[in-house]
Amino acid sequence: METWRCFDIKKTLEEIKYYKNIFDNELANSPDGKLIYAFEKGQFHRYYRVLWDNGKRKCHRITSNPEMVSALARKAFLEETLSVYDHNLSVLESALGDFDPSTNADIAAALQEKYPQIPLLDFLKPAGGLPGAGGLPGAGGLPGAGGLPGAGGLPGAGGLPGAGGLPGAGGLLGVENYAENGISLDTFRWAEADYPKNNREFKGSLYTSRGLRMRSKNELLIAEKLYSYNIPFRYEPVIDIGGTRVSPDFLFKSNRRMLKIWEHFGMMDNEKYRGDYYYKRNLYDECGFYPWRNAIFTYSCDNDINLAEIDSIITSKLLPWLKDDGVV
Repeated sequence: METWRCFDIKKTLEEIKYYKNIFDNELANSPDGKLIYAFEKGQFHRYYRVLWDNGKRKCHRITSNPEMVSALARKAFLEETLSVYDHNLSVLESALGDFDPSTNADIAAALQEKYPQIPLLDFLKPAGGLPGAGGLPGAGGLPGAGGLPGAGGLPGAGGLPGAGGLPGAGGLLGVENYAENGISLDTFRWAEADYPKNNREFKGSLYTSRGLRMRSKNELLIAEKLYSYNIPFRYEPVIDIGGTRVSPDFLFKSNRRMLKIWEHFGMMDNEKYRGDYYYKRNLYDECGFYPWRNAIFTYSCDNDINLAEIDSIITSKLLPWLKDDGVV
């Protein structure tokens, strides 16, 4: 089931728990006491280490011991940060408990049972324009403008989680496998970065539930399946291999930066289309893209796609490859 709506909450919870565990352990090994500093005539005078002995407060001058000053300053930071973490964990766990995980695809499927004569795509096609910025589904596949969680850990502008391993502006998290499906944060950032795209004119007006324009119904349905597993991808990128340019439907990158393409051939009952297919397959072979090693090729006739087969390929071939650093 598609999980993009609660993606930010779950990931932020995981990040906080990850660092809380690290900081708890570090705090347990911190030196006793508290750091204070004294002023004299409005200017810094000296540092003190405050200890309690049988209920009595004792101050020890430590200005000449910079290692102890630094250790106690770090301890103060850990205590303040853990207090914020505890508060945020309580708030986010409560929010997640009240969260309704129904996605666009879930709602559309339920409505299709109620109105069986109406195609699924009629429900999913956006009306009155594309989804907008500000936390609603944005272009390129992930929530909001800029893609991944932004400043302060919330969806929206600003892009990626922040510096020092904490949600916020300015940097990346230190967790290797950022996504719940084992795909690294670097891969999500790669998918959201600018890249050369196929500039052929679009003839239809098909858009995914996240506002990405597609050329065919089959590609749209594959994209929705990829969304449902939180799999980042590039759509119709232009790849130059030794001067030969190819543009597959989808491009993926493993945690170890290996590439895999996915091309769906949806009109194999059309003679002219089959001719184009043979040419394109030969081109992929020349560029070193081989079935199941670093390429996925799927087929259908009359644009009638088997979604159960697509789901099976994603779970048995693509996801393991992405998670296991491209060795599947």
